[in-house]
Amino acid sequence: MMSKDKVGLCIAGCGNFAHTHANAAAQRCEDVELFFASRSAAKARAYAQQYGAAGAFGSYADAARDARVDAFLFCTPHEND
Repeated sequence: MMSKDKVGLCIAGCGNFAHTHANAAAQRCEDVELFFASRSAAKARAYAQQYGAAGAFGSYADAARDARVDAFLFCTPHEND
């Protein structure tokens, strides 16, 4: 079995809170390859450019289908009751 050098982490949701996780991953995690997914492809691309990510997706389903993505960190808003 061939092992990968990096773990593909996709931050799902490109709102303000995603910056906290993206900064931490970009600065402290050498073994992480970062991706972004959002319902807005433009937002995902902007985050990917800002953080030097390996890719961006305009839907969560597209990110889930990509073999480079191993894990997700969800930064989507929760529903208020």
